[in-house]
Amino acid sequence: RSVNSLRGLTGMAQLVLEREPWEPPKFAIREKDGASDALQDKTLLNSFFKGLQDMCTLISASPGTCMCDLSLAWRMIELKQVNILVYGQTGAGKSTLIGELIGERSLGGDSTTDVSIFQTASGICFVDRPGIDIPGAVATDAETNAHVTHSGWYTNALRAISQFTNERAKRATWHATMADLYRRLTSNSAEDRPLALVYVHKAGNPRLYREHIKQLLGQSHALLVPTFFVIADKWSADKESQSRLQADVQHLIDEMGENKRKQKVQLHVLSARSYVAGTTTHPSVGMGEFVSSLLSHLVPADALTFIQHRSGLRSILGKRTVTASTPLGSHAGSEVVASASDAAVADASSLGSLSGHSTKKKRKR
Repeated sequence: RSVNSLRGLTGMAQLVLEREPWEPPKFAIREKDGASDALQDKTLLNSFFKGLQDMCTLISASPGTCMCDLSLAWRMIELKQVNILVYGQTGAGKSTLIGELIGERSLGGDSTTDVSIFQTASGICFVDRPGIDIPGAVATDAETNAHVTHSGWYTNALRAISQFTNERAKRATWHATMADLYRRLTSNSAEDRPLALVYVHKAGNPRLYREHIKQLLGQSHALLVPTFFVIADKWSADKESQSRLQADVQHLIDEMGENKRKQKVQLHVLSARSYVAGTTTHPSVGMGEFVSSLLSHLVPADALTFIQHRSGLRSILGKRTVTASTPLGSHAGSEVVASASDAAVADASSLGSLSGHSTKKKRKR
C-alpha cells in the first residue's frame, strides 16, 4: 500500500480492523511493503499522541492527581517519538529485521557492536542493541572451532584459562546489559524510555537459554511494557526443528504468565527476506502481522506508567523557582533558587530542632 493512500482517512481505515469507538485501533497489515509504508507515514501515530495528550490533561485536571509529575509524558508528546528496544544474540537477525522494515536493505550481515538508532518518519524509533553473548554458551564456542584438537596438557590448560576469562567477561557484559535495560525502562528521559521491547531469536538456532531470556524479557513484561519474542529467518530451519523451537518458546511464555494488564509476551514467527533453498524460493512472511501487533499494543493509557509523585518539598521549590520573572541563568534567578533552598534548609532544621525538643521532653517524662 502506498504512503499516499495511508495519509487519507479511507486508506488508513483499510489498515484498521472494526472496533468499538472507545477502543484503541487494531491494525491489520498483511504485507511487508504495507508495513514499511505505514512506518514512513507521518500521520500514523497522530491518534496515539492525541490520546496520550488527552490522558495527561485529565490527570493534570483532577484534584486527586494534579500533584503528579507528567513531565516525561509531555516531553514524549513533544518529541512524537516511540522507542522500540531490539535485543538478541549475535547473528539472530536484528539488523536485518530493522533494515527490511525501514527500507535499508544494506543492514544485516555484520555483527552489531554499538547501539544503533533508526528513526522512521512516523516517529517509530528502533534501537538496535549490540548482540548479546549469553553466559554459559561455552559449547557454542567449541563447536565453531572444530579444528581445535587436544594436543597435550599445556594446550588444554591455556584453553581452560581462555574459556574461564571469556566466561567472566560474558557475565560482566550480561550484568551490564541488564542494568542498562532497567535504567532505560525506568528512565525519566523521553529519549531513552521505551514503549516496547523486541527479542529476536534465529529459527536455525536450537539453543534457548531460558533463564537468561526470562530474566531479560521479565523486566519489561513486569513493568507493563509490551514485549515481543520474534523467531526470525523462518526458512533457515526445517519444519520439525522450527515446530520444536516454537513449542519451547511458547512454553517459556506460558511460564512467564500474564502481567498486571492480563497480557502475555507476544510470539511472532517471520522471515524478513525471501529465502532460496535449491530451486525453491520462499517469500518473506510475517512482517505485516508483526508490525500490526506492535502498533496495536501502543495504548495512550501507558501515560499512567509515566507518572512520578511530586513531593511537597519539591513542589514548593518548583513554585518558588517558577514564580521568578528572570531566567535562572541570571544573577537574580540564582538568588531566587538560593533563597528557596535556604528556606527549605531552614524549614528542615526547624523541624529537626522541634523533633529533638520533643524527644528531650519524652526522656524527662
